[in-house]
Amino acid sequence: MTNCNSSCGDELRTPLALLHLLARRHFTAKWFIPIPRGLSQQSLSAGVYRDLSPALKIRRLSFDLTVTDHPPWQLIEGPIPKQGCSAKALRLECFWSNDDKSFLGNVQRVLMNIRALASWATSVILAGTLSQALAAEPMITPSPAPSCELHPVLIEDFNEDTEPNRRIESISSSRIGPARWTAHTPWHGDFGDATFWDPIPGGPFAIKDGILSITASKDSEGRWRSGLIAAADATGAGSGTRYGYFEARMRLPPGPGTWPAFWLISLKPVQQSNPKVEIDVIEYYGKFTSSYQTATHVWFNDAKQNKGSGSKISVPDGSLVEGFHTFGVDISPKTMVFFLDGRQVWVQPTPPELDSPMYPLVNLALGSGYPIDKTPAPSTLLVDYVHVYGRDAGPPEGCPPGLPH
Repeated sequence: MTNCNSSCGDELRTPLALLHLLARRHFTAKWFIPIPRGLSQQSLSAGVYRDLSPALKIRRLSFDLTVTDHPPWQLIEGPIPKQGCSAKALRLECFWSNDDKSFLGNVQRVLMNIRALASWATSVILAGTLSQALAAEPMITPSPAPSCELHPVLIEDFNEDTEPNRRIESISSSRIGPARWTAHTPWHGDFGDATFWDPIPGGPFAIKDGILSITASKDSEGRWRSGLIAAADATGAGSGTRYGYFEARMRLPPGPGTWPAFWLISLKPVQQSNPKVEIDVIEYYGKFTSSYQTATHVWFNDAKQNKGSGSKISVPDGSLVEGFHTFGVDISPKTMVFFLDGRQVWVQPTPPELDSPMYPLVNLALGSGYPIDKTPAPSTLLVDYVHVYGRDAGPPEGCPPGLPH
């Protein structure tokens, strides 16, 4: 291996020259970076395939780099340098070798700089195509500081128009895609004294003027039926985030025996959901009109390991059934902060078992151990929206909880 210093030439001053160097060997690496906001996966892929295909291939939230002995593209003009130095920003020592053993000795240093190469390529695509930027000196900047910025993950405003005897397209019986919601818990663990029905015409769901109605009613034989929506299915497909802010705006149904809820569950395939974290943003028992419950649970296959905590949130008597209110929770690596109408009402440590995204559920159940003989029939939960915003883990000191004012 040939060593050199700052007096070396500029043959390797760009990341593309590094690719050119690697093109003399067969080399495969994988790494992960987020697709930039405002740029679709399709357009990003198109830009890369147009200018460097097949050197860089973009898949969802990941890049695959493959360099072969006979690349079908020209990275830079002129002869391949026999030795040279990389840009200081890449912090890659000068290297070149004609034997495999020396080359393999440098692979670890190459891997350390793959991420910088990917970040540079992405920034170039944002400004234009790679081919348009080859003549310019690339700007390699340090990784950005941890951010507290929230970005939309699921913005459900229930703007779908539905007509009588017409199925709601956004809710499926059991599968995500193209529907955004399923009508049962992914683990088939429906609960309460009312059966959760599929989204069929005449069923529990209706959308009008941007409001989702979930109605509990009795069938011709006097049996209760109601509804639940979950932003996930049994395969683990769905919408959620590990850290961020979740909020629903709802008007709760009056009467004893009603049991509406807005809650979160770990977004994992059902067969891999041990442990499973549950966060109850609101559980309301219609028998108690001046309070609601918040809670956290960690569920294990071994029930002896289960743990959790909860709190009763006091409200003006009858206020939750008289108008719409927002119920939210902010999840960060250290704490979970619960909100009512933008006001903090409870704070809890984030359980260490929360190791995956969380997805939202909304339901109108009945009972929970309380009588339903005096429950109004029908009873309707009104849902204005369900919003989910994601963020990174943030800086060590944490992020301000909730939505920015």
